[in-house]
Amino acid sequence: MEIGIREWMCRGWIKNDDGMKHIYIFCMQSSGVVYGIGTYIQQLTETLKDRKDVSLNVVIRHSDETEFTIKETDGIRTFYLSRINKQYNPKFDDLYNRNLCFLLRPYIRLGLSDQLIFHLNYYEEGSCIPCFRKAFPDCKIIFTIHCQRWCFFLNGNTTYFKKLIRERKEDLHDTEKFILTSYETEKKVLQSVDLIICLAAYTENILIEDYQILPEKIVTIYNGLKDEGKILLKNERNELRRKMSFPENELIILFVGRLDQIKGLDILIRAFKVVLRTYAHARLIVVGDGEFNLYLKECKGLWDRITFTGRLDRQSVYDFYQIADVGVIPSFHEQCSYVAIEMMMFGLPIVVSTSTGLSEMVNADLEPYKVQVLEIEKSATILPEELATKLMTILENRISAISIRKNYEERFSIQTMGRKYNAMIEQFK
Repeated sequence: MEIGIREWMCRGWIKNDDGMKHIYIFCMQSSGVVYGIGTYIQQLTETLKDRKDVSLNVVIRHSDETEFTIKETDGIRTFYLSRINKQYNPKFDDLYNRNLCFLLRPYIRLGLSDQLIFHLNYYEEGSCIPCFRKAFPDCKIIFTIHCQRWCFFLNGNTTYFKKLIRERKEDLHDTEKFILTSYETEKKVLQSVDLIICLAAYTENILIEDYQILPEKIVTIYNGLKDEGKILLKNERNELRRKMSFPENELIILFVGRLDQIKGLDILIRAFKVVLRTYAHARLIVVGDGEFNLYLKECKGLWDRITFTGRLDRQSVYDFYQIADVGVIPSFHEQCSYVAIEMMMFGLPIVVSTSTGLSEMVNADLEPYKVQVLEIEKSATILPEELATKLMTILENRISAISIRKNYEERFSIQTMGRKYNAMIEQFK
């Protein structure tokens, strides 16, 4: 059977020498797209979109589109693959991802000196890798680690995780078996790609020590955000507070994030009760959505001092950054928190936990205010009393907003992220 010239080009067998880097960034339409991974991809495409030698493509799995759809905006081509209602089954994911490869293949057209880069962000996308290798033997595959599943089940208890994967006992309960299975799946995916992006040095160390990944396959690039921060003058801040119906004399403690156990909100509410004994005019503002009823029960007796806003648009969240006195992130697991970056971008002092990657984000000025995560048996916890002490200490000792913002500018700006990411893809020749 004869194959037409168009088909030959679609298969990549006839090439035009245009020297482009064709980057395909994969994500999934889910809460992760609204929150962390979605923000990551937005910032990543922002750093690359003006490069003349880069063709940017985003592939959205399980989208809301009813059929395979292609859209182009600002020179970025986006492929939407439909969501299919199903009970979770790993074999189904394998089939879905194999079909994904077949759907994309006709649209990938390479010149003689072009480079093809697939950028994966979910472990579930690992089943795409054999298809990519077969269809495009010269492609490069990057994987960014946004989470490690074991952290959610162990509250980030690194010591127990290391013990679990090394001892490999037979009398394990179901959760421990799942952790080991997930670990093996993650390890297989990570070992099969060409380069791994870690969002924290903590994660890089875990990969080398426990996943047996070669150091030369790993690069650590912190998340970056486009600068939208502004530090208000005192009178401007008080005016904004009045507009938002908050008194000028209140001490505002701000939490932003999902209402989820891994975020430590229940411990924060208990800590806030301790703060109120000394600062009766303090207020805790909780921005985010989730299981409100679980946390409203913790607020009994102080409902007038805790405000739940639900999920807000970006500008409204930014307003809260500008009126707050201190931000708090008592999470048990974070790679490189966008909330922490946003708070620093606005010069807001923050109390963070010593969990996983979160601990390395703050500068020297905030180092004394980190709250310790205590590893206990197969989980972890934070002492509410210690968290309360850190919050009260930072309220008493005003920290320079300029110093906090400088940490953002030097380490977490989109320019810093862009320079490192561009240097990384240049190594693919």
